[in-house]
Amino acid sequence: MGTTAARNYIKRRAVAKIKNKLIAWGMSKYAGVVPSLLGSALYNILDPGTGLAKALDRRDGWGVNGYIEI
Repeated sequence: MGTTAARNYIKRRAVAKIKNKLIAWGMSKYAGVVPSLLGSALYNILDPGTGLAKALDRRDGWGVNGYIEI
């Protein structure tokens, strides 16, 4: 199972459970945000190098150009 397949599998299984818990706790307005937050969190957990490279690229001298300037 690759990264994308693992992310989709976890997302399918976890999103419904988290949404139901939020609705049960009376936080239904936050239930719509769960898929995007969970997706980005899973992406950073399963592929930490890309997240780190993007964070460094945002902070280097040339801005967001796809390269890390040293």
